[in-house]
Amino acid sequence: MTNHAVTRDSLTLFPTPLWVRRVDGWETLNTSVVAASDAIMADTPNGKPASWGADVYTTISNNNRLQEHTGFRPLMAVFQEGLEGFARAYGYALERNRVVIKMCWLNAYRLGAAQERHTHKNFVLSAIYYAKAPPGAAPLLVHAPDADRAVRPAYRAGSRFDKDVHEVHPEPGLMVIFLSHLRHSVPASTIEGERLSISLNAAFEPV
Repeated sequence: MTNHAVTRDSLTLFPTPLWVRRVDGWETLNTSVVAASDAIMADTPNGKPASWGADVYTTISNNNRLQEHTGFRPLMAVFQEGLEGFARAYGYALERNRVVIKMCWLNAYRLGAAQERHTHKNFVLSAIYYAKAPPGAAPLLVHAPDADRAVRPAYRAGSRFDKDVHEVHPEPGLMVIFLSHLRHSVPASTIEGERLSISLNAAFEPV
């Protein structure tokens, strides 16, 4: 009988990269990010789309051009550097295509707030920056492409294939970059403190 066990010679196809890094100098950066975010939330009503069941404050539908806001200019420079670094590491041809931030908005999660599993269609890269993340803040859940399979066999303990979801625990100054088609969600917040994030979608344009 032929042995079809997964060995060190087997291929691991279609890697799913996730870039997670705490930004250098985030304390200084947060001075402008938090101030600009607080000013926007004071003047902008909740822009949560009607299709969202999650109870979360967002400006995704009514103030989603934060990349043009003066108060977020330092953050946009950090985002741009991170997006280009991710793109190079993934093998995208930046000599032929440049990364362009197409939309940027903020989300504020308070007690009970959550976000359903979703993707960002029609974009290439997405990114999140956490400006506020008190202890116990809800994690970002990144779901495996095959997480919805109907049949799931038992795995041995310690198998690297036994993983349907990856948790990213937010902290102030943390930036996450991923491919826009990757499904992600946020479970309901169980704390009173505010979890504030700045999110964006980026595309590629010919140079």
